[in-house]
Amino acid sequence: MKKLLREAEYWYQRFKDILFTKRCLSCGALVDVFSDKLFCPACEKTAVRRGELCPQFYGADFLSLYTYSGAVREAVHAFKFRGDERCGIYLAEELAKGLEPYRAGYDCVVCVPYYRLKKGRKYHAAEFLAARAAKLLDLPFDANALQKTRPAASQTRQKSRRARFLNVRGVYRVQK
Repeated sequence: MKKLLREAEYWYQRFKDILFTKRCLSCGALVDVFSDKLFCPACEKTAVRRGELCPQFYGADFLSLYTYSGAVREAVHAFKFRGDERCGIYLAEELAKGLEPYRAGYDCVVCVPYYRLKKGRKYHAAEFLAARAAKLLDLPFDANALQKTRPAASQTRQKSRRARFLNVRGVYRVQK
């Protein structure tokens, strides 16, 4: 049944793409309707892949898959702020590919909890990505593993990577 639903979803998306044309998320150029690509070849080249594990980055493992610019930045914005689920699927697949080499060292996938959904958003982006990546990695997903212990200022207002890290330091704890 799930396979049938996935196939129906695939063809529904292709039908929409044919009717309304499929355009590059970044520049708006036409993209092949039967391709799973979200970007034209030129914009896709702006996705600078890093894929490096930075052990003990401020006391925690940190995986940086891409530089936050170009096509990747567009995909994140389209998913998070415009609710484009195709971008979420793309990002989750990229996350799973990036985590695959480290998969054996982890028991499950968790996400950062949210206080409440922001106005106009259909879903919790981190939960969507983590759940889908966990499924692709064949790892359990636990949406309730972390608990928020205190409020934190918006990460978007932090000026540096270090400031963003310090802003959330001690904000979350593992549920027992």
